[in-house]
Amino acid sequence: MFSVVVALTKEDGMGMENRLPWHPRRLHLDMAFLKHLTVYGTADGLPLAIQTGQIARNSVIMGRKTWDSIPKKFKPMEHRQNIVITSNPELFAQANAGLEVTAAGSLQEAFDLAKGKHIFVLGGAGIYKEALLHPGCKSVFITRLLEHDPLPCDVHFPVDAMKLFNERQNITANAVETLNSVLPPSATIAVFPDRIHENGIGYCIELHRKGC
Repeated sequence: MFSVVVALTKEDGMGMENRLPWHPRRLHLDMAFLKHLTVYGTADGLPLAIQTGQIARNSVIMGRKTWDSIPKKFKPMEHRQNIVITSNPELFAQANAGLEVTAAGSLQEAFDLAKGKHIFVLGGAGIYKEALLHPGCKSVFITRLLEHDPLPCDVHFPVDAMKLFNERQNITANAVETLNSVLPPSATIAVFPDRIHENGIGYCIELHRKGC
């Protein structure tokens, strides 16, 4: 069992020139949510409180372009097993020698190599589609932008593969309650019942599951 995690514009865009469409603006709650979910979370969602003590190590799986889009100072993603899917695992391993990251040639190989208690798939588009159609995909976490100025994208989320995930829960309030204490002082967030506003963008965080 595993989960998918993604952030999308109103038009289901998720990337522009291999970076987030809203760059250089930052969505601090979204970043905190991604870290907290993939470090401490389960396939069903966030724990109720910030964890202390020993971390139950999870695994994150992503494509090579997604890996390349992460700033060097944040690679590998700490406290998680990082697995990168690439067409040339040997070359990738050589290029990233010294970093604690595992290369895989396919999504299935990545699953086979995953040693974490819980697994989260972080993109890109082709990997998302394969993951969503996989019977082991339990849930999808979407940071959904609701209000923003035009944000051109050259990569979009495969929404056609989301048909089975027809149970939707808005978990924004839970995320705010859980993560408010770890947000940086520079984060200026206006909280509303079903969304937040930050840096000129209104967004919510959703949990999607497969219905009957």
